[in-house]
Amino acid sequence: MSASVLSQRIVEAAKILNPQSPSEAETLLTDALNACDCSPEDPTSDWLIDYVEPTKIIPALIDAKATARHRLAWDILIGKQKSAKPQSEESEIIQLLKDQRPVGQWKDQELLEAYHQDCDPEVERTLKKKASGAPVIIFENEDEGIVDIESSLKCLRMSRRRERMPDTMRFYGRLKRIYRVGEFPAMVLYQCPLHSDVILYDGYCDRDDVDWSNVDYEAMQFARLVKNANEHPTRHSEVVRFVGIAEEGVEALKNEFPKIGLKFDEFRREDSLPNLKQRHSGACDSADPVRASGGNRSY
Repeated sequence: MSASVLSQRIVEAAKILNPQSPSEAETLLTDALNACDCSPEDPTSDWLIDYVEPTKIIPALIDAKATARHRLAWDILIGKQKSAKPQSEESEIIQLLKDQRPVGQWKDQELLEAYHQDCDPEVERTLKKKASGAPVIIFENEDEGIVDIESSLKCLRMSRRRERMPDTMRFYGRLKRIYRVGEFPAMVLYQCPLHSDVILYDGYCDRDDVDWSNVDYEAMQFARLVKNANEHPTRHSEVVRFVGIAEEGVEALKNEFPKIGLKFDEFRREDSLPNLKQRHSGACDSADPVRASGGNRSY
């Protein structure tokens, strides 16, 4: 590393360590580099924290921001972090602190901002707990799953004061459906081919304890025809074998069930094969097979 590059990093790190008096921090950092047997090119070195704490580079080291400042300054020194602009230093430190907090300590708005279909499961669990199962999520764009933060925040706060939340409300003059946490309007769920009242979660059927995730959709439709013809397996070992055949595709199932194969081809020509798909609904009622009674999973 050239002396000029290191000098520039020291200048930028000093601004983070002591925004009020960066020249003082710069001098102490330079002295630290000269005095220690370590290099800022070594990412495993913790000389920065060891050195700055006893020398009191930051006046109030008991402040929770001190550790975040050390980390950010160290990242700048070793080149992991680009130099921070003076006006953005505080926001970067606040973001570092936010990242360190457990999700359970996040504010409602922070949780909603982090919430999406592929979000951290802990974000979803925490939001569910805060909402107590009530519908609180409004989507700005239902097709793309974009959450309306402001409206959802309003619903979340409202759910704490109301015994029951409605399934729809007007926002900005438009009637909007309110979804429960974990429900997404564009999310398609699949029924188990052998049990229409069981929804597969990542392809898993908890009634038969089998995984359908490697079976394509047409083969699942074929399996439903086998069930409708009452020729489906019932013992666990037989179901496992049946799913294994389905994983090979429709042709393998036709070899096993030739008569049903003829019916499958007829239904496919008529575009009348069984429909195993269903969308999430924001409404919760007893007719919804996703939430049907009987101990089945609900997703």
